[in-house]
Amino acid sequence: MWGYKHSHARAGNIVIRASVGLVIALLTLSVVVAGWEQTNSNSARPATDVFLLAVAVLIGMSIGLALPFFLELARCDIPSYDATSAASQQPGSAPKYREELVDEIMSREFVRVNCLGNRDFEIQINQKTTVADVVKELKGMLDLTDAAHDYCLFVRCSVLNGQGDLRFEDKTLVHRAMLIWENRLELHFSKKGPKFQAQDIDLTEHYSFVFNVFAFSRSKEKISFAEYDFHYENAVDAVLRRRIPCSNKDLVELAALRLQSLLGDCPSHAKLPSTHKVHPAQIDHSYTPLDTSPLDGSGPKTLPKAVKKRYNGKTRAFVLTKISHADMELMEKAILSAWTSFKGVSTESATHQYMELVKQWAVYPCAVYDVTQTRNLDWPTECWVSRHIVFHLKVDPPLQVCVRYSGLSVHERHNRVPLATYPNKSIKSFGALVSRTFKVEVEGGQIVEFIPKQVQEIARLMNRYISNVQVRS
Repeated sequence: MWGYKHSHARAGNIVIRASVGLVIALLTLSVVVAGWEQTNSNSARPATDVFLLAVAVLIGMSIGLALPFFLELARCDIPSYDATSAASQQPGSAPKYREELVDEIMSREFVRVNCLGNRDFEIQINQKTTVADVVKELKGMLDLTDAAHDYCLFVRCSVLNGQGDLRFEDKTLVHRAMLIWENRLELHFSKKGPKFQAQDIDLTEHYSFVFNVFAFSRSKEKISFAEYDFHYENAVDAVLRRRIPCSNKDLVELAALRLQSLLGDCPSHAKLPSTHKVHPAQIDHSYTPLDTSPLDGSGPKTLPKAVKKRYNGKTRAFVLTKISHADMELMEKAILSAWTSFKGVSTESATHQYMELVKQWAVYPCAVYDVTQTRNLDWPTECWVSRHIVFHLKVDPPLQVCVRYSGLSVHERHNRVPLATYPNKSIKSFGALVSRTFKVEVEGGQIVEFIPKQVQEIARLMNRYISNVQVRS
């Protein structure tokens, strides 16, 4: 059972293995000493023999003491830094769980998963159900069993993780994943004071499991209708969470195309339906980053100076500015007008036009990760890293890193134009350094360093894409 009891059981197992390792070290020492004394009982002991004895003893003790760690690793008890380990309060220490919370979560028989496009599914689970089991069942339900792209389960928690999603390892137990994130939310709310009683808050409302694309296939073969539809919903989700940089004009057109694909022609004297969110401002109530034009996308007229100033000092840390009521009304009228202009456009055509507009960003499709850029003083700290699967890197000034088939791109956050692009063939090495810093070395000795939350996820994607390029070349 995961939780408080499991932590104590695991600690006990580690003590037992450490004891076994110590016994092995002592046995190795006794055997070496006995053999040495037998061979040198009637002769002088050269200095070289003493040295070799010391080396043998040290090797034996090292093997014995290291054995517990390798046993832990072989049993997969040492967690990787995925969506579960990222939720740990203190890395390296076992989190403490409230026993009532453990019992309540372990008794759950279903998990709700968001499959994008307002599609939620409840999957039956037990205490042995893993993330891989849930993904397999969802792929069958969505007719994605033979899909070209790779799909995984992610956790989305804006309270603790902003707009970024964290990927679960396939072997992660579903009950354990729920326990870790709800425990972390309890600690978060308990720090807000006595009026926030975690026991009185529905923690499941503050995070969700999301089924989404992990890696896009480079295959040029025509994908199935079901997969194309999911790809479309993935694009809509990315636009609404501002993971794809768009101008105000583009956002109005995308919102109108989304309404046309969902509801058909715009009825006369209509208002924007409250049941469908089609524009990012309807969710975060903020102005579009890096675009100072009016929200209806009309003309070069700029917004007031107070709205233009969206960066903080020399670090250029990005700050979202809340939208005014008047500008929100202006945006809604523009969306309705654009929706009316698409009268007669079929659902399939509206979906196709939406995707074509999104693909105008050269690095799409991509996964986006928030990172902190730590090496180049001429770049902002908050960045995106892209790569036809884009990674968001959080660098002190706004930045983005995109990992794609063609290579790695670094973007100022919310900026469509990359600060730098590195083709796959120019990347000499990459990997995580100390303090969870991710380092990419390219030809010419240039180095890019950033601190992401998803170290292993980025490494796996880069390895997959670069290996794919090497096989094809």
